[in-house]
Amino acid sequence: MDKKKNPLDQFIEFPAKYKYLIVLGIMILCGAAFYYFVYTKKAEEIAALEDQLQKLQVELQKAEAFAARYDEFKEELRLVDLKLKEALKKLPEGKEIPNLLDQINESVIDAGLTISLFKPSGETPQEFYSEVPVEINVVGGYHNLATFADVISKMERIVTLRDIKIAPDPTKNALNIACTAVTFRQAPQEAPPAAETTPAAPATSRASDE
Repeated sequence: MDKKKNPLDQFIEFPAKYKYLIVLGIMILCGAAFYYFVYTKKAEEIAALEDQLQKLQVELQKAEAFAARYDEFKEELRLVDLKLKEALKKLPEGKEIPNLLDQINESVIDAGLTISLFKPSGETPQEFYSEVPVEINVVGGYHNLATFADVISKMERIVTLRDIKIAPDPTKNALNIACTAVTFRQAPQEAPPAAETTPAAPATSRASDE
């Protein structure tokens, strides 16, 4: 009984051209497996890393640009802070508001306007200041209104005129003028919280028996 030949012996007995084809096929299969299971995955990882690197380079360029202008930004911030402080100086404190309202009232009279209403309204708090509106109704001419607006614009404290409404008054041959004069005052500073005091422990008397 003949022994069955093993696959290696059978392969050795194949003609040379079949051996080459088999080896070539194995190499192609190995190459395809390497491409799909190894190279493609690595290529995707490399592409992702390159994309991440590109984003990091962009962020680095932004950081370098900011660092190069850091002193410039710092100076701009200082100037803005200085302007804010200068602007706050033009805002009266709460105790100065009555005097400022008197000045506005006098400006109306000096401009030749007849007052029919002068009514301070409630304050409107903002972040750094509070608005103090005053409803004003007067009677006069355009020239008187222009004079009043000019005086208001030149006051040391900031005062603006809003919601100006003008209507003719045939009975007086003049104009009925309604507006809101708005001035501003510094926001009240919050008082720091009072420090809590711990009550002192009662003194203990030590009895001595002699």
